[in-house]
This record gives sequence, structure tokens and C-alpha cells, in this order.
Amino acid sequence: MKIKGVSYLGNKLDFVIEDDVKITLASQKGLSPPLEVILGGNVYPLELKKTVFLPQKKAVLRMRKPLFLKAQACDHTTHWMLIFFLASLCVYYIIRDTYF
Repeated sequence: MKIKGVSYLGNKLDFVIEDDVKITLASQKGLSPPLEVILGGNVYPLELKKTVFLPQKKAVLRMRKPLFLKAQACDHTTHWMLIFFLASLCVYYIIRDTYF
């Protein structure tokens, strides 16, 4: 069975289902995100005009996760600096108004 032109997040995909499943990223529009297939814990990135061969099993097609998010996800340094600055400013005005 062939299924052509399936649109997902601005990407067009072609599927060929026989003994295995063949997925081809046929085209991409503008800023459409890169895609990947997850099957049995393995990640298969989909690249334009290249076919991925998979067995007929349950899989997940999703937007590829950006690599840079891991390093920036928990950096709250600027928030703590702002809180420290505001607390220091409050203490300064309390001391100034109390003793001067």
C-alpha cells in the first residue's frame, strides 16, 4: 500500500507499507520543523528525499528535539541576580530611611 503526500507540521511524507514500512520526507515548507521516528527506543531522523526503512511495529513520528535546549533549560542565574539586586535595594532603602 502507498500513501503519498501526508502533511504533518508543514512537511509532506510518503509511506510505503509492505513487509516493512518505508517513510520518505518528500518536501518541506518554509520553517517546518525537522522530524524523527521513534521505534523501540531508537531514533531515526527524517531527512529530505531520503527513505527510512522500519519494521511493521508501533512507532512515534514527532518533531525532532533541538540539541541546544538541554544546556539552557535550567539556567536561572539572571533571575537570581535580579532577585538579589531587588532585595539589596529594599534593604538599602530601609536602612537609609531608618538611620538617616
